[in-house]
Amino acid sequence: MYTSGSTAEGQRSGERTPLWLDCDPGHDDACALLLAIHHPSLNLLGVSTVGGNAPGASTCANAAQLLVAFGAPESIELWRGSDLPLLKPARAGDVAIHGVGGLGGVVGLPPLTDPAVQRRFTGPRSSVYTTESSLIPPHEPAAVVNRLAELIRSRIRERKPKLHIVITGPCTNIALFCKMYTHLLAGVEQIVLMGGSAGGAGNRGPLAEFNILCDPEAAAIVFDADVKTTMAGLNITHSAIFSRPLYARLLKGNDLAPIPPSGPSPIRTLLSSILTFFAHAYASEFGFLFGPPVHDSLAVMYVIDPKLFWTDSEPLTAFHGGKEPKWNSFRAIPALDADAIIGDGIIPRSSATANSSRSTHPTTSSSDQTPQPWQSSDRLRIWDRPILPPRRFRVQVECTPGSLAEGATVVDWWGSWGLEHDGWGRGGKNVEVLEEVDLDRMWDVFFEVVDRAEAVLRPQE
Repeated sequence: MYTSGSTAEGQRSGERTPLWLDCDPGHDDACALLLAIHHPSLNLLGVSTVGGNAPGASTCANAAQLLVAFGAPESIELWRGSDLPLLKPARAGDVAIHGVGGLGGVVGLPPLTDPAVQRRFTGPRSSVYTTESSLIPPHEPAAVVNRLAELIRSRIRERKPKLHIVITGPCTNIALFCKMYTHLLAGVEQIVLMGGSAGGAGNRGPLAEFNILCDPEAAAIVFDADVKTTMAGLNITHSAIFSRPLYARLLKGNDLAPIPPSGPSPIRTLLSSILTFFAHAYASEFGFLFGPPVHDSLAVMYVIDPKLFWTDSEPLTAFHGGKEPKWNSFRAIPALDADAIIGDGIIPRSSATANSSRSTHPTTSSSDQTPQPWQSSDRLRIWDRPILPPRRFRVQVECTPGSLAEGATVVDWWGSWGLEHDGWGRGGKNVEVLEEVDLDRMWDVFFEVVDRAEAVLRPQE
């Protein structure tokens, strides 16, 4: 097994990884935020919001309400960043997936007027509260960028570990930071983003994933920044499906707790409502019958443990050199025992169609007992090639307005563009592309965090 990542090293030394989360909550952002707050290896220092899944005022309000609902320490800062992309007009959220306010169907959130929610907001405030919108700070991207710069400067000055930045929405805020404070990238360990699609279709454009399409110019700036950058695109997040067995596991609770639960706790009920709405949205909008993908969680999971992610292919140096067919069976059927979720009912897997247009894996006769490279045994994948760390590639973002590929993250799989240098940033292999994830271990981490959050919140119930 390979070794990688400063987070794992930090866990061994007892240090918690300093983290800044830039997000646009969003149902899947909510799951990522829960991980960032409650995983014991992470020290979430601040949250900034951006317009994306919903307009900027809504994503900031959602973040404040989630911080309170998840029992986050009050030391975690919350800043409202940019509502608008760098150049193009803003999209009006993604109502079909997230509802009008970004957290459609979610129950158990405190109201915006709750003093605990109001205390979460950091930054400039209106002195007159006459409407609900005045309860939310104005959008101040410069304030976010300056605060991030101040934080990194102080950490450099005090010789503290470098900051990790996770982006789970459009890249606008962090692109501004990269342009305004290029010299402070030396104080950033890595940028990990959920966005793009490596070698596959998009979800809000023929080749474009939503976060990148919202602000492709910002994504291009982040990709070309001289700092380690990792991309968790649709090619991998569509394998992380919150299936019905996982949903049952969420509601069941921790049987090993000192007092076994008699029913779902408020935090589990809240998460259930998040994932139920998301499941119905993905079933109706994209035909995902087995559950929704928890996209943004994978970006935080990478910071928690990079060794959850891997590839089984040697880096290719020539076009088609060493290329072999690889069946990603779990893209179409994410869990061997999963039932499809449609409406309020369940459809047996045998009668449901696949989640995606990818081909399902080939079948073998029952008499053939020889495991194939693409087969699964006892929920473990069996491969005939070694497990290797994620690969780096040169990645460019298509920014031409109105083009068929606008917002596409184009990966130079075969090295045809050539390299100007060996480092990160423009002209080099500027992005580490995540391709595979150990789903069993990932879900174990997720539910361990749910247990921790439940334990923190129980005295408040």
